[in-house]
Amino acid sequence: MQNKYPLSSAGRSVAQIEYYIKRYFKHGLTHTALMAFILLTTEIVKAQTSVPDHAVNKASVNYLGMKQSMLLFNIRYDNPDGYHFSVIVWDDGGNRLYEESYVSKHFYKTFALYPEDIDKVTFIIKGPKRFYLKRSFMIHTHFSEDAEVTLL
Repeated sequence: MQNKYPLSSAGRSVAQIEYYIKRYFKHGLTHTALMAFILLTTEIVKAQTSVPDHAVNKASVNYLGMKQSMLLFNIRYDNPDGYHFSVIVWDDGGNRLYEESYVSKHFYKTFALYPEDIDKVTFIIKGPKRFYLKRSFMIHTHFSEDAEVTLL
């Protein structure tokens, strides 16, 4: 009786070897496609949640000091593409002290706040879909009265 499947040197038939090759190739492609899908979706999620480089490097809020009993802060935001953005200022009680929209390519604004009723202030630069910058400052004020007395 002649075997209808010729045997290879390992003792397996050619049909069995072909079966294992097809099976391995099919699963290998499936695994490769799955890994490619996972890597692509990971990169897409990163792209959607990342903050643009121009926003990170070119936005700042700084405390400048006190002048005439007011706290001075400045906000700087370089917006080379002219995207729409908003500047929002909140106090510690959740009250919105300021909100305005801009499209300036080089934004710079100084804010003067009375320190009496504020313990914390938060500055936000926000685009249409994400925050570019959020900075909070704790405010501790100490008022003292100094008097100079001289003998006449």
